Amino acid sequence: ARVPAGRPGGVVHPGFEARGQRRAGEPSREERTIRAQV
Repeated sequence: ARVPAGRPGGVVHPGFEARGQRRAGEPSREERTIRAQV
């Protein structure tokens, strides 16, 4: 992840890139779920 989780402007949970996140700014289904929870 390029930006620590919890920081505004690019919340990427550690592990999304390893799990196949396409690229920053293009959130995966899982990332949207995480954003919805927090």
